[in-house]
Amino acid sequence: MNRKTLPADLKRRILVEAGHRCAIPTCRFPTTEVAHIIPYSKVKKHEYHNLIALCPNCHTRFDNGEIDEKSMRIYKNKLVFLSDRYSPYELNVLQYLRKQNKVIIYGSLSVKNIMDDNLVKNAHTITQFNYNDGTNELQEFVVVLTDIGQEFMRKWIDPLNTDLTYDN
Repeated sequence: MNRKTLPADLKRRILVEAGHRCAIPTCRFPTTEVAHIIPYSKVKKHEYHNLIALCPNCHTRFDNGEIDEKSMRIYKNKLVFLSDRYSPYELNVLQYLRKQNKVIIYGSLSVKNIMDDNLVKNAHTITQFNYNDGTNELQEFVVVLTDIGQEFMRKWIDPLNTDLTYDN
């Protein structure tokens, strides 16, 4: 097979996306390989959306069918969406909102990014701090997933399943 070399800038992008570690969250071993989700022999090209960083062990497990293609797409999708945009606390809030329709938040800065991206919205203010200059800050408030947040969660958790529903 005449396989084209993976361009260095594309390989770097894939490795940086995964933090130079295996993309499988329970592994995270330092990565030395870039894998094709759909085999190169079928697609005959290197494309960002079809490449994922894997350690040699997970790459072999994937090639042997122990890890399926759908799982690899989910791992890749999580990397693409998250890429250090949201804090672990914000991700926990989103995970909680998958099963519960609301959560009380303490301090608006703790969920600033998911609020700025309209993934969640303030459904009810419990307490608010007012500054002398007329500005205020939410101290305790209830957030819920927005429609955009529900779509984000669907794509993050299971990008290939379009039948997921939420309790909100």
